[in-house]
Amino acid sequence: MAQHVWWILRGDRNHPASRIQGWNIHDYFLSQGISSSIVYSPTFVTKEVSINAAPIKHLQKKLQPNDIVIIQKYTGVSTLRFIQKVKKKGALIVYLDCDVPIKKKIAIQADLIITPSNYLKNLYKAAGFANVKFIDDAAEQFESRPAKPTQLLTCLWFGVGSEKKWRSVTWFDQLITEMNQQSDITWQFETLSNHPKATCQWTLANYTERISTADAIVLPVVDQNDWAYAKSANRAVQAMALSKPVVATPIPAYKILIQDQQNGFLCASKAQWADALHQLTSDERRTEIGHNAYQTVAQNYSIHHIGAKWVTLLNNLQQKALKASFVI
Repeated sequence: MAQHVWWILRGDRNHPASRIQGWNIHDYFLSQGISSSIVYSPTFVTKEVSINAAPIKHLQKKLQPNDIVIIQKYTGVSTLRFIQKVKKKGALIVYLDCDVPIKKKIAIQADLIITPSNYLKNLYKAAGFANVKFIDDAAEQFESRPAKPTQLLTCLWFGVGSEKKWRSVTWFDQLITEMNQQSDITWQFETLSNHPKATCQWTLANYTERISTADAIVLPVVDQNDWAYAKSANRAVQAMALSKPVVATPIPAYKILIQDQQNGFLCASKAQWADALHQLTSDERRTEIGHNAYQTVAQNYSIHHIGAKWVTLLNNLQQKALKASFVI
C-alpha cells in the first residue's frame, strides 16, 4: 500500500466498534509498515464529522492523491461536505458501516463500502451498491484452556447497554430464573456492560478477564429484524477465542460461526436454551465445546488474518484507482 491511510472513527478505544474495526486494524497496519493515522476519534460519539475540528482541517492540508480516508458510520450534511473536500484532493473514500439503516447518501460517495456482517453487505447490494465488501471482526485476545471445575456456574452476557440490547438481557434473566426454579443445578446470571443495571460495569481493562471467569457466554437476541440480523459476530468471536462455550440466538452472523452442539449452541426456543445450559453443567462438555470454539476462531479470526484481508482490499482499491487515472 503506497499511500497513507487516514481514519475518521466514531469514537475512541472505549467504543467497541471503533476499537475493533478501526484502532486494531490501524495498529496492525503500523506493525506491517503501512502508513496509517487516526485523525479523528472523539470521546463522545457524534453522528456527523465536525468539519471545523482542528484535526479535520489539518488532514485536508496533508491529503495526497490516492490516499485512503476511512470514515466510520458518520452521516449528515457536514460529513458529505467533508467527503467532497477529500475527493477534490484525489483521495479515495472507504465507508465503514456496521448498523442499519444503510446510509445511502454517504455510501454513494464512497469508492468502497466495508461491513462486518454478510447480512449488512447484502442489504447494501440489494439497494444497488456493487462496491461493498464484508470483512469479519477479529478477536482481541486468545486463550486456550479447559473449563474450570466449579459448583457455582456463571453465565455472562456482555455488550453495549443500549435499550434495544437490554431487552434481550431482561428476557434471558426471566428465562434463567424459571430454569433455576425447575432444576437442581443453578446458574448465576451476570452482565458486563455500560448499562446502569449491569452487575459489572464494562471497562477496556477488565472485559476479557471477566469473560474468562465465566463458565458460559449467553447472547440472546429477542428482536427479529434487520437491526438484529445485521449485527456482526464480534462478541461470539471474542468469547470463543477465550475458550468459552457460547449459547446464542441464531442470527445470520452466529449461524456462520457456530455449528450447533459442536463449537457452541444456537437456540431458537426456550427448550433449546434449557437443553444447552443443562449440557454445559458438565465440566467435560464445557471443555469440549470451549476447545472446539477456540479452534474455530484461532486462525480465521486473528488480527493477522483479518488485517491481511483489509490490506488486500485497500491495495486492490488503490490499484483500480491508478489504472483508471491512466485511462483518463
